[in-house]
Amino acid sequence: MGKLYKTVLSLVLSFSFLVSVQPNSAEASSNSLQTESVKMLLTTIDIPVAEDQELVRHEEANSVKVEVIDKNTGEVAEVYSESLEANLQAKALGLASSNILSTSKTRTDGPVQTQLLVKMVVSGSGSFAQINSIASQTMSIINSNGFTLEDKDVVAIPVNNTFPTYKIEASGSGVLTYSSTNGTSSGISFDILKAASFNMSGSSSSTWYARKPISMNLTYSVQ
Repeated sequence: MGKLYKTVLSLVLSFSFLVSVQPNSAEASSNSLQTESVKMLLTTIDIPVAEDQELVRHEEANSVKVEVIDKNTGEVAEVYSESLEANLQAKALGLASSNILSTSKTRTDGPVQTQLLVKMVVSGSGSFAQINSIASQTMSIINSNGFTLEDKDVVAIPVNNTFPTYKIEASGSGVLTYSSTNGTSSGISFDILKAASFNMSGSSSSTWYARKPISMNLTYSVQ
């Protein structure tokens, strides 16, 4: 009897150990992401890419755009872009040659697109490039569709807490909101936003509300 009890106890403990070391689904999902360092116009950025996604690059004279595309559906999940323009204010003041570098990240949540945009004053090129200051930092909806972005918080700072610098960390957060009083408005339905992971309240056939907290982060490096 004692031997039987010890055998059963041993099996239970072994099974408990096996269960305890199994990764949860969230960990498995995050482990499937790979970070790719992508050279843009002047900066290099790190883009997380899932196994079922691919990067598509578009380049022109003074701009670069990289799309993160779902291999199965062809839908664009995120867009990273960078463009260069002359710093007319600096030129007018007779200051050293510098340019305005516009860098952005755009995310898609169902029918709405939100963009984190940072404009930096840069000078030099190659290994001699540097970021002299932040001209502006914004986060906004770029295809309204009746959505609003509430409780916005946007930050862009140099990693060494001073300028000039070679690297900027930017982040933005907010809450996407939408409301409808007639079931479906402008082709946007309760079910569409629910499928896009919005928090829904109200009745799908009459008045309803949708909310979704979002955040975006990006690091820009000119070296």
